[in-house]
Parts: sequence; structure tokens; C-alpha cells
Amino acid sequence: MNFKPIKLGVMGLENSHAQSMFAGIMNNPLFEVVAISFDAKRRMVTEEMFGSSTIFDKYDVYYDDEKMVEKHPEIELCILGGANCDHYK
Repeated sequence: MNFKPIKLGVMGLENSHAQSMFAGIMNNPLFEVVAISFDAKRRMVTEEMFGSSTIFDKYDVYYDDEKMVEKHPEIELCILGGANCDHYK
């Protein structure tokens, strides 16, 4: 049985759970990461954590969540990985 990959967006990678989910889906054929939104500092920290300065090169990267959603209406599922103190937003 063939499944169409779920088009995925990522909003923030501040939360360690989101980082783990991202690591697990990057090469998972059930998901297609189409865009990521986070701040520039988080990008640098995450690149260092994964040991790769090119880890995000194959994705559209935004520094504004609303702009990412506007530019990618095809997103079907989104990982919300903001810091715990920002969950209310």
C-alpha cells in the first residue's frame, strides 16, 4: 500500500521534544518537511547540535511563522516547538 507523504511545517525548535521529532522525521518517507520557521539564533544552535551547517538547506526557512503559513498553504501538519513559556501563544 502506498501512502502520500504528509506535508509538514515546523514552527520553532526551542523545545527538545520538537528537536527529537524533527530528527525522527527528516528522513522518514511518511513525511515531507516543506518549511521551517524559527529565529536565527535557534538556527545556529540547532545546526551546532546536529553537527551540520547545511541541515536546513533543503527546506524553505522563515523567521516568521505567519509568513511560512502564508507561503505554504499545502502544509497539512505542523510541529509547534516553541519554548514552554510560549505555549500560551
